[in-house]
Amino acid sequence: GSTVTTNHPGSVPTVSTFGYFQHREIQYQTVLFDGTTDRKFDVGTKEVNVTIANKYLGGPQTVNISITIAGTPYLYPLTVIQAGDTFTHSSNEVITYGTWSIIITLIYIDMWGTPVTQTITLIFYGTITEDIVGSTFYDDIGIQAYPFKDQLRTPDIKVDIKDVATAAKAFGSYPGHERWSPYPNINDDYQIDIRDIAAIAKEFGWTG
Repeated sequence: GSTVTTNHPGSVPTVSTFGYFQHREIQYQTVLFDGTTDRKFDVGTKEVNVTIANKYLGGPQTVNISITIAGTPYLYPLTVIQAGDTFTHSSNEVITYGTWSIIITLIYIDMWGTPVTQTITLIFYGTITEDIVGSTFYDDIGIQAYPFKDQLRTPDIKVDIKDVATAAKAFGSYPGHERWSPYPNINDDYQIDIRDIAAIAKEFGWTG
């Protein structure tokens, strides 16, 4: 934290907690595909923005930034980010059907003089809306054994019986219902009805 003092009559110094609970002072903030934070979208040319923030208010930081998007590397060596400021990478990427990743590597000297290397891997999916389940996030990142895997379902770039069964199981449900599942809610109307079932069934057998 830092001590904040104002010149207002009767005010007393206070310690700011801004950034106090930040584990690292250099962080990625947002990854946006054409203005959305969704990780699942149809294929095509997408604008991708990756923002790196210097949360350390004590001064600028020099960072070696490496960003790899769907296999394409972008290197920004010795990038100076001012205190409280951000650096943004922006590029247009041709995304095809499949499971892809954004890998962000940040190398810098932290406020205590310690060399730091941070690597962040973000998974995203080029697929159709009706591909609702098939894998899990933990399977996708290589963690095979985890008791709550089914709570983070991910698409598998095909529409098969798993997708139909998941929708059928949630049929008639809505948020708060004991059988509610957000995955089959194709039209985002917060209820699973015949329109959702029909949309998924229509794409049955599709493979990206």
